Amino acid sequence: MANEIPLDPGQGSATGEAAAGRGNERSRADGARDAAAAQCQQADRVAVVTCYAPAVALATRLGLEVILEQQQISESASVDFGTREAILRGATAVLRLPIDLPMLTTADIDSVLAADDGQPMVILVPSRDGTGTNAILRRPPDIFPSQFGPGSFARHLAAARAAGISCRILENPRIALDLDDPDDLAICQQAGLL
Repeated sequence: MANEIPLDPGQGSATGEAAAGRGNERSRADGARDAAAAQCQQADRVAVVTCYAPAVALATRLGLEVILEQQQISESASVDFGTREAILRGATAVLRLPIDLPMLTTADIDSVLAADDGQPMVILVPSRDGTGTNAILRRPPDIFPSQFGPGSFARHLAAARAAGISCRILENPRIALDLDDPDDLAICQQAGLL
């Protein structure tokens, strides 16, 4: 298996936890995003890293692999835990996507995976404001630890440079939009996603 996509439905942001869905409160964007990940053509496997029971149930219903955490400490710790588990299962590259990307499509995921040339590298997709990391593909998956949170894009870029590997930056407005503040929700509402 070359590529594994761990989706992190944890505590990346307050809105990220809500976007994971609670019963009938799920939006159309949640269903579209989950379906996109499940139908991705380029990935060998798709896994959800979580300890949140409703996320486990949803992932199981969609036929996704679950990497079950015992506790969630931080987004970075969750991603690194999922990455270690993916490596144990044979992954040679891991693409991390958070759960709060309401406009994500299958084509978006496939475009990031298609940019992977099979050589040691990092692919970064920045957040809408350019400071966060909304997608990161690492080959090898554990070339450096995750550093999510405010300013993560610059930290991940610096870590790739320090590791001496190629880093490719992809711009994608659908991956760039995450649900971190009211402006993000307004964009979703204008797009008819809420």
